Amino acid sequence: MPNVMSCLKQEIIRLARKEMRAALTSLKKDKSAAKRRMALLRRELALLKKELVRQTRVLAIKQDVAAPAADDGKRMRITSKGVKALRRKLRLSQAAFAKLLGVSSLTVFKWEKKAGKVAMRSKARAEFLRVRGLGRREAKAALEQAAGTGAAKGKRRPAPRRKR
Repeated sequence: MPNVMSCLKQEIIRLARKEMRAALTSLKKDKSAAKRRMALLRRELALLKKELVRQTRVLAIKQDVAAPAADDGKRMRITSKGVKALRRKLRLSQAAFAKLLGVSSLTVFKWEKKAGKVAMRSKARAEFLRVRGLGRREAKAALEQAAGTGAAKGKRRPAPRRKR
């Protein structure tokens, strides 16, 4: 009797395993399909995130281009590197650049030597922003025009000397 019982028990175990294997096979297929779908969705999400970042940058650039015209450059950060780079781009000396902006050459020298943000008066800032949009030829023409109007004004007379 114990032999029949053990045979019966083994047969039940074998049939149970066979049915479990059949049920698990379909579940494994579903699991692998779900994993493939998840991987596909993750890749798609990564691509969409990259596109969102790119579109955000493009929008920010468009807004930055439009923003200076809207607030007249009041929030524009002008640094010593920017001043020097603009002067070199226009291929002007410090004196010529100063004449173009309507400031002294010492002021331009101090702007270029200062580290970080440059503090400018509103008139100089407006002129700097105007000149920033010019090319070399336009800057040279504006400089010649400024030199022509300066000659028309005439030189200032020296202050009278005090008697000792």
